[in-house]
Amino acid sequence: MSKRANDEGWVEVQKHTFTRWANVFLPPEMAVDDLYEDLKDGLRLIALLERISNKPVAAKYNRVVKYRIHMLENLNLIFGFMAKENVTVTNIGSSDIVDCNSKLVLGLMWTIIKHYQLADISVHGVTGKEGLLLWCKESLEAFPDIVSITNFTSSWSNGLAFCALIHAFHPTLVDLDSLSPARPVENLTLAFTLLEATFDVPPLLQVEDFEVGVDEKSVLTYLALVFRVFGVLERPKIVRTPSFREPDVATDATDDDAPDEDDSNDAPDVTDDEAPVIDEVVAEEDSVKNVLIKEVSIDAAPIGEAPIGEAPVKDAPIEEAAFEEVVASDGPTEPATVASVADALGGDCKGSAATPVAVSPTRRFWFLRASGPGTLVVLSFLPRARWLRCCVALYAPVGRLCGLPLPIDRGLPVRPAASATTSA
Repeated sequence: MSKRANDEGWVEVQKHTFTRWANVFLPPEMAVDDLYEDLKDGLRLIALLERISNKPVAAKYNRVVKYRIHMLENLNLIFGFMAKENVTVTNIGSSDIVDCNSKLVLGLMWTIIKHYQLADISVHGVTGKEGLLLWCKESLEAFPDIVSITNFTSSWSNGLAFCALIHAFHPTLVDLDSLSPARPVENLTLAFTLLEATFDVPPLLQVEDFEVGVDEKSVLTYLALVFRVFGVLERPKIVRTPSFREPDVATDATDDDAPDEDDSNDAPDVTDDEAPVIDEVVAEEDSVKNVLIKEVSIDAAPIGEAPIGEAPVKDAPIEEAAFEEVVASDGPTEPATVASVADALGGDCKGSAATPVAVSPTRRFWFLRASGPGTLVVLSFLPRARWLRCCVALYAPVGRLCGLPLPIDRGLPVRPAASATTSA
């Protein structure tokens, strides 16, 4: 469609809309048929202004118009009245109306509609066109999947906005879910018919008016009349499920959420409260193990050969794997022979094969050297972590009290061997 054809289209749409709007307020005997011809004598304009302003335009005017001068006099009275009403009219004069200048006549009509119709609309302190747009948005906020009101042109082109506006105040009249934006003619026909038949809203717009495009001023004029009807009504609360598929709250599982291969193990779950305690126990066990490996590797000596306080006899290096194998047992320790212990640790232990010892031989654990049989029996029934801590906690103060040198005292003065032997 060319620009010229488009301009002619909106001119015709506005002419029909403004003509129907004027007839809403004029008495039947003064109804307008041709907007350009019927307004040039000024009589219908005077009647229209007196109806919408509730004020007399002039005490005396030419009721019988025969000549052009009569027309100009009446129109001058009209412009004088509008000036008193603070209605701004720009570049429009009496001669333009008498000469039937189409666009200037439409401009005069739009000025009257904007001042006496749109200016009265107030929503939350917002007036005029912006107030009407705010009211439409609030009325249709329950239908985000159907309409999105951002203007008075494209937002109303398919007729769904008009139907949704009716449904917002009377949900039983229109089934929104059955309507389609692909059928604008049906939607517009339904909306205009219901508004006229049910709510007495004058049919200012026709379906044919939307064929050449959507004229903003025409839609504003029509919605101003709809606001006069619905604006005083209380909008019911509508709870509905949008017809489009809304995104789920739970998102799809990502690669980070995929189960790891290690998750298939049957390890028990650890709560947040238990995690710090377990970490502390494991760290303490590792610390004790490292100390024991270091000290045992230095101080390992055959039983009964080197008295306490003398230089230790170097032995074969301790296998850490063998140490872990011995320490890993959690239950009560069973009696074993020196030979069996030596085989388990890969070292040489002197003594009778029938001599019962604990699973952890004194050859490898220095803190058991001064322990009596009763202590060994008690310690053998304690769990792994606890009996390690008990041995260290009990042996250190007792050993110091008795004058026994400890491996951790290496580098400190050691008592004479005779004294140590006597104490032992």
